[in-house]
Amino acid sequence: MILWVFTGYCNIPFGDFASLRTFFELASVLLIVVVPCVTMKIRLQGMALRKFQAVWSVLALAIVPTIVYAVSLNIISRDGIDAGMIACGYIGLLLVAATFSAVDIFCASSVKNKFVACLIGIVSNAIIYYGFDYISAMLTGNLHGGISLWGIFSHYSALVRGVVSYGDILYFISVTFLFLWLALLSNNNNKVKLWRDLAFIAMLVIVNILSNIYICPWDVTTDKRNTLRPQTCRLIR
Repeated sequence: MILWVFTGYCNIPFGDFASLRTFFELASVLLIVVVPCVTMKIRLQGMALRKFQAVWSVLALAIVPTIVYAVSLNIISRDGIDAGMIACGYIGLLLVAATFSAVDIFCASSVKNKFVACLIGIVSNAIIYYGFDYISAMLTGNLHGGISLWGIFSHYSALVRGVVSYGDILYFISVTFLFLWLALLSNNNNKVKLWRDLAFIAMLVIVNILSNIYICPWDVTTDKRNTLRPQTCRLIR
């Protein structure tokens, strides 16, 4: 109703061009609350990887039917949809769902009370999604952009715009692996091997730093709206 009926910023048919950007923005915010609730309902004690597969599969099955939005938008729009940007948005949404699933499985494995684990999961999702951007907004200089890269929002926003880079994909994969690994550690009664664990975390940090230094963005939009024109490049030079 918000996306198709009510007028305003979120209304898709009355947008400037055929895009599902508002849907992706609202869906990612909705996942902050939905994923912990789904995680709380699925019962697979002591099996972090299997629980992750189950939670992420449920979320993927819930996301796939929304492709009808893209089909409907393509029918009612005059020039058609930007298939590359919409496909990139769906990839980003699935990656966000995977990251939230890993975070909430870690919260569920660390807290015995399911209701408390659900609340902690919601707060954790909100912090990792918006928190770093709020912190970066209060800073200036090089720290402003560097802090925001530790959160989901900046990486997800790039994908929703139709820009794919190694840094964004590696960010989601590394954060998902990190929290799944922490969930496995919390489920095991064995002592934590400090050096092995620190080496694993350091490797993830270094990979993310390098991927954000050597950025290789790929504009998948049809009209290359995120790419500077040659005339603009010459003017800047």
